[in-house]
Amino acid sequence: MMNLLEIAKRAMNGPKMSDLDWYMSLYRKMQELEKRHRLSYPKADDGPLLLDSDQRTGYFQAAVDFVAENGVYCTDTHRVIRFSEEEIRDSLRTAPRAEYHRRRSRDEGCREEAVRLWG
Repeated sequence: MMNLLEIAKRAMNGPKMSDLDWYMSLYRKMQELEKRHRLSYPKADDGPLLLDSDQRTGYFQAAVDFVAENGVYCTDTHRVIRFSEEEIRDSLRTAPRAEYHRRRSRDEGCREEAVRLWG
């Protein structure tokens, strides 16, 4: 499991990059991943975003690929923090499980429900 000191070390020693170069790389990488994983986005008037299992898997893998291939930008040091796919997946496996509480509206019966975010 990765610790905070290792991440700080990478933030100080990772590849140096300007803010503009980082933001341009984000745009290019997102376009590449959209094509590679055949991702599509609904139009605003299509209603809520409902994904089937294959779509969820595609979005998840695109997110993992994005972090593994682009890294995370540290705005303080102007350096990129790199993570391997294995480190990303290990961190996700060992992360605490999270949920949030949503209060339903009066029309829905005025009750609170727990919604699990992952895990």
